[in-house]
Amino acid sequence: MMIPDLERWFVVTQEGIGYMNHNKKSTISFREYLIYPKDFEIKMNGLDLNMKMGARNLSLVFNNKTFFLDVLYSILKGFNNSGTTKMNRFGSFC
Repeated sequence: MMIPDLERWFVVTQEGIGYMNHNKKSTISFREYLIYPKDFEIKMNGLDLNMKMGARNLSLVFNNKTFFLDVLYSILKGFNNSGTTKMNRFGSFC
């Protein structure tokens, strides 16, 4: 069932992965945002993508191979560029 006038967005950044929604009658807001943990795991099974992000698990199912590869590339690029997944100069993640 679709909620009328509701847009949903999956956002990939170099800090983490977020889920947003936008109701035409209100503002845009993050429903959830997960920062990449150091023990980030990603498993693929066909066009299914399963991610373990610390204590949380995230599963994505795609029906389009091109979109699947685009999202996978974005997640891997974001993870590799993330400052939270590497040791920094003073041993801090900030």
